[in-house]
Amino acid sequence: FAKRLWGNAYLDPKSQTFQRRSGDCAPDPTTGLSPKRTFIQFVLEPLYKMYALCVGESEKDVEKAFRSLGVLLGKEQLRASAPPLMRVG
Repeated sequence: FAKRLWGNAYLDPKSQTFQRRSGDCAPDPTTGLSPKRTFIQFVLEPLYKMYALCVGESEKDVEKAFRSLGVLLGKEQLRASAPPLMRVG
């Protein structure tokens, strides 16, 4: 899987196989758009979502999200600003 994260690799949502061109993949069934590169889909987008959560949500929501990932935070860590919080996560 790690080899497929770099370069022009796309995960076809229909056949669950990797392709070298996005045109060879079926469109995403939920959005109807062509798939994104695997690095963007599996690394960058989850990081962006966690950062947005840390910046914009309440402590309770942040704690719930990190707990679901197996990361337990103390009250001081939850009250920290986004950069220290992201270092912990």
